[in-house]
Amino acid sequence: MLAVGSAINLFTGFVALWLVSQDQPIAWALAVHFAPVPYNAFLLRSLWRTPGKPAWSMAGAAVWFAGMLVV
Repeated sequence: MLAVGSAINLFTGFVALWLVSQDQPIAWALAVHFAPVPYNAFLLRSLWRTPGKPAWSMAGAAVWFAGMLVV
């Protein structure tokens, strides 16, 4: 979750910044930036549904999800 999700978010974040720097419409940059949100939600839900997980992993996953909305 952390490695793959973060890599996808960083890539799409840089692409969104590149679009803004190339004077593309801001709507395109926002669409690219928020495109991985459904996948991140899938990762979060998958982790929460995993049996036998430690309690701290749920809190960490929620913090990661919130952080990836910003980054």
